[in-house]
Amino acid sequence: MAGHLPLVTTDFHVKLVEEFKNNRELQTAKFFDRIKIDGYEGFFQRLPNDYNMDEETGLEDSHIFFYCGNEMNDEYFEIHLDFYLKINQVYLVM
Repeated sequence: MAGHLPLVTTDFHVKLVEEFKNNRELQTAKFFDRIKIDGYEGFFQRLPNDYNMDEETGLEDSHIFFYCGNEMNDEYFEIHLDFYLKINQVYLVM
């Protein structure tokens, strides 16, 4: 299992969440399908609930997605959202 480092939410993370909220393709994609979106260097992946971190945060994750930005800069983010698509936690995946 990859290591997960909790991060402080930045404007970039909020931008990624806004893309997820407004993009039906991302919300309904098959788990682990790589979705490339114009304007983003990397790709998005929707993850199953097996990836939830409910025990660690005390918050219930309803939506989880992964963003792989620039592989050269190790920009791997896993973003956990609640039922209302609000951020529970952002993790750097190592």
